[in-house]
Amino acid sequence: MFPTRGNSVLDLVLSTLEKVKVTPGRNILDTPDHLLLHIELQFPTPRRWLFSIQRTMSLWNKTNCYLVATAIKAVPWEILKSGHVEDALDFFYACLDAVIKDYVPVKKAKSSKFPMWDSQETKFALNNNKCAWSLWKQYPNNITHNVFIHQRKLGKALLRRDYNNY
Repeated sequence: MFPTRGNSVLDLVLSTLEKVKVTPGRNILDTPDHLLLHIELQFPTPRRWLFSIQRTMSLWNKTNCYLVATAIKAVPWEILKSGHVEDALDFFYACLDAVIKDYVPVKKAKSSKFPMWDSQETKFALNNNKCAWSLWKQYPNNITHNVFIHQRKLGKALLRRDYNNY
């Protein structure tokens, strides 16, 4: 902490970051009685795994409806009559979410490495492109290079076609 006006600190810096550096700054204003603070924030580098989203799908067709109905009947619905409407709505959604979480099975959604607009033909051509590239790198000659160039042109054309048709 540095005094910014006489012996008093008027500027308070709060942060959850671990690497925050606060130093007295130079006075660029014409008011010599109030010093500025120079604040350096060092944000952590985001890791790739932080952005991976786990997507799940509810399997409504495999839900045991009898258990869901029994759980819904067991909720004390009289609570909704007394109290504020907002509290009743929060209680209702909390009960509904709990029943869905407990009795509706979920499965992990499949994530494809291809965009959803790519056709099977394009996916096949891109896989062939990868094989032709590895073949060319393993056996570098004109024949494997020409095969790779042909596969790459075909893959790019199909990608353009699929994207424009989407």
